Amino acid sequence: MPAIGQRPDLSSIEDVTGLTFTRWGTTAVNAVSYATERPGVFAGGDLQTGPWVAIGAIGAGKEAAASILRYCEGRDLVAGREAVVNENPLYRPIPEREPWAARAKMPHLPVEKRRGNFKEVELGYEENTGRAEAARCLNCGYCCECLQCVKACLANAVDHSQKPEVLDIEVGSVVLCPGSEPYDPSKLENVYHTKKAPTCSPAWNSSAF
Repeated sequence: MPAIGQRPDLSSIEDVTGLTFTRWGTTAVNAVSYATERPGVFAGGDLQTGPWVAIGAIGAGKEAAASILRYCEGRDLVAGREAVVNENPLYRPIPEREPWAARAKMPHLPVEKRRGNFKEVELGYEENTGRAEAARCLNCGYCCECLQCVKACLANAVDHSQKPEVLDIEVGSVVLCPGSEPYDPSKLENVYHTKKAPTCSPAWNSSAF
């Protein structure tokens, strides 16, 4: 599940030389090896992609681990490898006859037994329950239908029963908001004013696209 509204905390590495950051505030890495521009430093997960799904971070960690091994052995980091592309993962829809079932509740340690110790609060599922829960998640490919997005959306805008449709709408104008930031035109060489051009805000900045 994506961490919506969050972003990596780069404060601890902002001053590290040899690291390049993208305009989205993430670390720039090689698409195959996940290596940064600083030798021996690799990055993946939210630090490299921004908020995304946990399984993507796990995949990046696997590829980065292979690169770290190659780096330690002095081998080429990208030879014989290709960038992992997951744009069209295999979709396995939930069978139509699959009965509706609520998520299994995680057993918890009673409150009175938690004081003064470091025992695990979540006790884990027994084997059969764990297998059933894993089957739910691994069966659908995209969404496990936990409906937490429906519960979290205060505007009630998430409708899992909605079907794709094409609408033809006649409009007089369209407002696009691809992103903007204050832009200082005084840097341009074709500014003929004798005085420094004032900062205009907001204005389109091509670097934001």
